[in-house]
Formats: sequence, structure tokens, C-alpha cells
Amino acid sequence: MSAETYNEKTVQTLKSKAREIRRILITSGFGHTAGTLSMADLAAALYFYKMKHDPKNPKWPERDRLVMGKAHCSGAVYGALALAGYFPKERWIPLYGGNKAHPDGWRTPFQMHTDAWACPGIDFSGGSLGQGLGFACGLALGAQIKAKKDPMGYPSPSYKVYCITGDGETQEGLVWESAMFAGQNRLSNLVNIIDYNKYNIGGPTSEHMTLEPLVDKWKAFGWYVVEMNGNDMYDIVRTLDAVDNIIDRPKYIISNTVKGKGVPSFEFSHTHGGSLNEGETREALGTYLAGLPEE
Repeated sequence: MSAETYNEKTVQTLKSKAREIRRILITSGFGHTAGTLSMADLAAALYFYKMKHDPKNPKWPERDRLVMGKAHCSGAVYGALALAGYFPKERWIPLYGGNKAHPDGWRTPFQMHTDAWACPGIDFSGGSLGQGLGFACGLALGAQIKAKKDPMGYPSPSYKVYCITGDGETQEGLVWESAMFAGQNRLSNLVNIIDYNKYNIGGPTSEHMTLEPLVDKWKAFGWYVVEMNGNDMYDIVRTLDAVDNIIDRPKYIISNTVKGKGVPSFEFSHTHGGSLNEGETREALGTYLAGLPEE
């Protein structure tokens, strides 16, 4: 599924998908809630607007790839895959919370960190932070090596690679090695999106190891850099379309988001979050059930 232009109906549909992803996340009891909520809008836009993929053929060679560097926030991807038809929503029994409802919850393919061996539609087995972008670079380079060149000499890869990294994760040295590699090799089919909610598990990133000036740093590595509001669907689709026009270098999108987006108590406290308690669940569902069709 892919699109190059959008209209009001498209945006409203994507907003509904994002709300549904959040509802699936919340009712499942999935952990790492706040960092997953911040990127739910982006997940909806990628899977239902921008990325080329086929739920009936998860290993389709021409599909666009999504690499979850912040793999512990896999809940947003599982929700999108469920809505896209990769598996029934009822099958999703996550590692955390799911154990309460299923005695073999640890055997589920829907692990806390994305697992490409176990779950259809997952392209990267994550865990240790910082490794996702390097893996994405390898995928993008592989597509470029196989690609034919256009009349101007630029390769025309058959697929794009999207990598979602966290801001705490971006403090890892391997991320910056990968940034150099992608710039050196002009991986124009690579889009790295940072879910920039400004917090890691220990608190504000600015107090632990600041990433600023983020724009200047990535430009210095040879990337095209753009910022967007990652919780505004209009801005997300405009930005994803705009970077398609850059054909000579890798793209870096700074997705400014709010950690715990949609759950006021999470937004206020910047809670990292495990599973929601009963009060937080009621609060969250009151936000995300609004405007959703009856099941």
C-alpha cells in the first residue's frame, strides 16, 4: 500500500488508524507504553499511507522495509500490522500483560522487542539499542547495489528503508558510525526518523547527553534533514512525501513528539511506562475510543 498525494479523507482515515493502534496497545497491556504512544501516528502513516507492502506476502522482495531501532516500542508496529491484516488482532498477546491472559505468553511471536524470525511483517530483530540504523544501512546499500541507474547516474532502488530511532538510543556511538556510513555511500533510499520526545528511561535527554544541535550534526554527516510534528498527521504525510523528492543523499526526519501522547498523566509526568494501571487505562481509552467505529 502506497500513496504519493493525500487529501482530507486520507488524513482522517490515518488519524482513525492511529487511534485504533493506541487502543490495541492500551487494551493489550503492552509495556514501554509512553514511548510507543509517541510514535503511533507515525506508524499509522507509514503502514497505511507511505510504505509499499503486502500483508498476504510479508517477504515480498519489493516491499519497503521498516527497521525499529527503538525495538522495545514494537507495540505500535504490532498494532499497525494487525490492522493491516498480517494477523488477526485477537492473536496479539504481548510479552507483558499478555502473560496474564495466556499461560504460554512468553512463546508468543509478539515479543517486547521486534522479532523478525517469529512475527510476520517484522524486518529487524531488535534488542540492544543503536543497532537498528546500521542494519538499515545494510538493507539500503543492498538495494542500491542491485539497482539500475537513472539517466543522471543515480541508482533507482526497488525499495526504501525506513528506520525509527529513539532519542535516548541516538546517544549510542553505533548510530553515529552508521550516520557516517550512510552519508559516505549516499544511501538515498534510507530514511531515518527519530522519535524525538526528548526523554529516555532516566529522564530528559538534555540532562544526560544532549543531542543538540541535532540538525547541524546530521547535515554535517551528509544527510538531508527536516523537522516535523510527529503527532500531527497533516505534517507527517507532508514530510514523508517531501523527502521522496531528495534523490542524492539519505534523509533524516526529526519527528518532534510528546512522550505518552494522549494520556494526560503520562504527558505531564513524562513517564517511561510499563503497563497502564486501571485508572490510566480508563483515562487512555476515554481519549482513543472517541470517534472510533463500533466493533
